[in-house]
Amino acid sequence: MSVSETHRLGAELELVARSSLHTLLEHLGGAVYALRNSVEGGVHTLWLELAPSECSLDEAISRYAAIFDALPPEMRAVWDSCTDRCVNVGLQAGFRPHAFSLQASCDAIAKLACLGLRLQITLYAPDPPEMGRSAQEQEGPC
Repeated sequence: MSVSETHRLGAELELVARSSLHTLLEHLGGAVYALRNSVEGGVHTLWLELAPSECSLDEAISRYAAIFDALPPEMRAVWDSCTDRCVNVGLQAGFRPHAFSLQASCDAIAKLACLGLRLQITLYAPDPPEMGRSAQEQEGPC
């Protein structure tokens, strides 16, 4: 894929709580990768990515729903203690195509709502072309 093409990067699950999320992360094991696990000012933040990565937004939501619907009661209590739960979809903007469509099915949206997840879309601007390089050089050989 060319760096000048708009594409979906992935769907992270971001959790925020006033208490530790460490036990929840341990419970999830190999189903997710931790991208961030931090505490700042008494606020615990955990950002997760599916392992292996998903192919579509619907797949990501379905897999997150399956993981968190199956939590045992003690882990569900940790989930319920989160003050914010978000599926954050990253999009890398490019110069093509003219329009880029990102879709979530009604079923996926219902799963988000059932788990109390909000949906956030983060659009990353394309890097400006470097001075003195041709468009072909910037895109690379593939």
